[in-house]
Amino acid sequence: MIGEERSFYFLKFPSAAISEYWTSPKNPTGKACVAVYFGDTNASEIRGRVFSKIPRSENVSWLNLKLNSNHAGWNGLEAFFTACEQIPENNLFVVFHQEEVLFLKPVSKIEDLSEDARNEYIKRWGGGHHSPPWPKICYVDEVFPRGDNKRYVRWELPFVLATSNANQSFNRGTCRRYTQVFHLNALWSLFGKTVSSPKEAKDVLHNLGPIELETLLFLNLHHRGHFCPANRGSTIPDVDIVVENRATALIEDHGLDQVKFDKVATTFQVKHDVDSIPDNGVDYVVALRGPSHPKLRDARWLMKATATNEKCFRWVRNALWWTGWSSQTWEAIQSDYA
Repeated sequence: MIGEERSFYFLKFPSAAISEYWTSPKNPTGKACVAVYFGDTNASEIRGRVFSKIPRSENVSWLNLKLNSNHAGWNGLEAFFTACEQIPENNLFVVFHQEEVLFLKPVSKIEDLSEDARNEYIKRWGGGHHSPPWPKICYVDEVFPRGDNKRYVRWELPFVLATSNANQSFNRGTCRRYTQVFHLNALWSLFGKTVSSPKEAKDVLHNLGPIELETLLFLNLHHRGHFCPANRGSTIPDVDIVVENRATALIEDHGLDQVKFDKVATTFQVKHDVDSIPDNGVDYVVALRGPSHPKLRDARWLMKATATNEKCFRWVRNALWWTGWSSQTWEAIQSDYA
């Protein structure tokens, strides 16, 4: 990981139009801000709970009861208050706004929207909420990573970051801190930092997101002549990649050591990290980190397969363009594993 002095928080608004409303001076405060709702809770009582020693389970139950929900989202509320009020100068919100991505620095304590401003908000947007909203707001300054007062367009970002708002762990909540290495390294690259040169296979591959990691395994199979009906498993339980063994397929592939394709379907599960190998019938688990197990194929296995296939290696090099690694570094990577 290339930086730890700043924290980044994904923040979701109910819609792109409401995002534009809050993050520009068009809202009733006349200033750019960010907002969360969470029923008729108020900033003072939330603050008292977030920054106290009240057990988390009690806070979860309290919010669920207030909002009459089993999943009211305490984690998102806690993350929002932490970002705004715990060393806020080191924190940035990441907001996906239509085709643009905003980076917003908190510059105030969280406060309840005034009654007049709230009435104005409800008059314009109240129909978009399940119940009358009680916005809690924090004023923000926009930060431009490139220093040119221009926002990033979404698809200018590293793919792993550009697609983070489609990640279920993010889009099902309101606010969440980025903690995965691939997100953090991609974020820091926007601010001009280069990822440290890799010392082992995991240091290369942990910069790929889950979708990309599944895609890399698919490509290693596809470019060696194996038939995979899909390039990722999506919501199929326990299985990410399936290889169907047709007449033209090899039973053993020396480019993919220690894998046999001797069944009607050979199945793979792809993970960044696993603490244990599931007993779920899958044939192989491809993971960058995991325990010793007959089913496990680790980062070195995947990197070796990639480095020995020119199309796959070119793909991973293109996917990780944003790391800032030189041609010499990439040549050394391929030489180490080919």
